[in-house]
Amino acid sequence: VKLIQKPIFFLATMPLFLPEKEVLSWYPGFTGFYKKHRLAIEETYYDLCEALSYPLLESPETMLIEPLEKIIGGQVKLELDRFYIHYPKQGNREISLIAEGLRKIAMLTYLIANDSLKTGTILFWDEPETNLNPRIMKQIADLLLKFVKNGVQIILTTHYLFLMKELSLQVNNSKGNIPAKFFSLAQGKDDVVKVESGEILPDLQTIVALDEELAFFDREQTAF
Repeated sequence: VKLIQKPIFFLATMPLFLPEKEVLSWYPGFTGFYKKHRLAIEETYYDLCEALSYPLLESPETMLIEPLEKIIGGQVKLELDRFYIHYPKQGNREISLIAEGLRKIAMLTYLIANDSLKTGTILFWDEPETNLNPRIMKQIADLLLKFVKNGVQIILTTHYLFLMKELSLQVNNSKGNIPAKFFSLAQGKDDVVKVESGEILPDLQTIVALDEELAFFDREQTAF
């Protein structure tokens, strides 16, 4: 690795990377095991577990946490190195018994509650739609834009057309109050990656998810 230029300044907060899979179900003992053994697991998973290990704030940001707790139906608890969802009428339920999509939401909730996700954080989220019920995707889009308004920079990748459209619609309706940029990457000639960018989704000429949806619609019309 060659360092071309020394950074002029360093980030005040550590960036967060959320992978496709959640880590709450295999959190117990993972960080210690990772330090001791040579594992073929990306270090980003270790970094995420480290971020989850921080103690909770005395007064966390309820405006961001409450919508997430409403989705999962309870509060996220960490007791004896294990994560649980505490339901008001049912008590604690082990995180491994919760749907994987809801575990991802629980993970996000706890990162806000312990101040790992806050103003100034850069959040990288890989395909947030994975394992999530489509019914809650608008709520996720709403939440992402709340993060942006609270000073969180978000970089996400997605193949889910609905999420792209919802984010684009809300950005457009904000009349410039929500800074955003949409990118499309496509394979070009000689294996060169073609990159397009725009302020909103319709600015892009190549949207593979849209192309495939329209192609399916044509096949469906032909079949019926």
